[in-house]
Amino acid sequence: MVRFRIVTVASYVSLFVLSVFTLGVMPLSRHPSALLGFFPLSPPIVSDGKLEKGKFLVAANHLHDPNFSQTVIYLVAYGQRGALGVVVNRPTDVQLARALPHLADQPHAEDVIYAGGPVGRTRMLLLVRSQTFPLGETLPITEEVSVTSSLDNLTKLVATTTAQFHVYAGHAGWSPLQLDSEVARGDWHVMPGDPATLFDTDLKNVWSDLSSKDAPDAAEWIHHIQPIYPKRPQDSS
Repeated sequence: MVRFRIVTVASYVSLFVLSVFTLGVMPLSRHPSALLGFFPLSPPIVSDGKLEKGKFLVAANHLHDPNFSQTVIYLVAYGQRGALGVVVNRPTDVQLARALPHLADQPHAEDVIYAGGPVGRTRMLLLVRSQTFPLGETLPITEEVSVTSSLDNLTKLVATTTAQFHVYAGHAGWSPLQLDSEVARGDWHVMPGDPATLFDTDLKNVWSDLSSKDAPDAAEWIHHIQPIYPKRPQDSS
């Protein structure tokens, strides 16, 4: 069972926005357009179309790091400054009402908080299924999923029965090219991060569900991209 420290309500009044890929933090601006400054708008470093925000990173069987073993990460940002994501399949036993008692009488009060990663575990990020409730101060990831760290948004979402969202304490971060190297090494399988999987399924089982899909192992993947040992020409005899 994953455990982490939940801080007091007063600490959440100043919820922080996403890391600027250097693993530092900056306070949330009241101007939605200012959020764009935290994310690179230039094309991703790797242009093979595999790594980009809105994708799932599915941990390979051989990845035994306790922070990431048998995890699925939803990639929130990816670009020249690095990458950032949240682990989606590690629910804790901490409900929202326990962390924020003033929300105890709201429809989503019993929703659990997920352990989003080893960085910044006392800070919250929210993934929201955008069409279920319109919000300001969010950053779109795809047409259907957005991210926010606004306490005002959390308060609105918790009170809305139709809203679909998950709350994560902490996140995972990679420096420039670090995630690319891990994917090339076969540590992660990159898959579409569809909203149905993210919001409509039992996320405790999502790693085994996605791992059972047809994903090449690391050696096959590397050879498929660029064979290490080129084939010899066939003898004409």
